[in-house]
Amino acid sequence: MNSLTYDPQVDCAYLTLTNPISTTVCEEVGSGIILEYDATQTLIGVELLGVETLSQYDLEPIRSRVDDKTYVELLHLLMERKIDRFHQSV
Repeated sequence: MNSLTYDPQVDCAYLTLTNPISTTVCEEVGSGIILEYDATQTLIGVELLGVETLSQYDLEPIRSRVDDKTYVELLHLLMERKIDRFHQSV
């Protein structure tokens, strides 16, 4: 049930992995990368701040914490933002 939203006004993305069954705990694992867990320590979401400034190397701290599909979704988002920025500059 992955759901990815991006807000260009604040350059922030949120990937919902599952609906939380209880309160969440946040862990910042890198500059602008926040993982959200429910009370059972299940990863429920990934928040990216400053998406346009992030690179694939910035996502390395979460590589082992998410499945391949989720990781590829996040990489795809980064690439989309970089392509959009390039098109706006030419």
